[in-house]
Amino acid sequence: MRLSADLFTGAVSALLETPGEWAKLQATPRRAEAIVRETLRYRPPVHIHTAFALADLDVAGQAIPAGGQVAVVLSAANRDPAVFPEPDRFDPDRAGTPALATGSWLPLARLHAETALIALAARFPRMRADGSPSRRGRAPVTRGLLRLPVRAD
Repeated sequence: MRLSADLFTGAVSALLETPGEWAKLQATPRRAEAIVRETLRYRPPVHIHTAFALADLDVAGQAIPAGGQVAVVLSAANRDPAVFPEPDRFDPDRAGTPALATGSWLPLARLHAETALIALAARFPRMRADGSPSRRGRAPVTRGLLRLPVRAD
């Protein structure tokens, strides 16, 4: 549940920081799928993923033996300018390579976030940021939001 919440709040935060995006979602609810897809690249709920090599590998000159553990910094990989033009810009209309995102939690988290975005935009069409968000401390893997002040009048 925490990852679903982090994906959802990451999407809301990115939408409110990007001029015009909240209104676009409110006008076209089916944009929620593209918004969540871009959030997985731009502000992923999981920043570091660990895995075990199934076979001996060589990655950029580094030998990794079968069974060796590796950590992938997803948030860095998803900001690679060679793969994602203007990687520091939130763009739900971005085409091309999908973000690196993995985990058994992902399909349900996407569905939760998309559904919640559609409901929130319908209920609060003029929602806007009302202060700076704050992140949970000492959570380097997830770095989820602790507080996201908004006005919804």
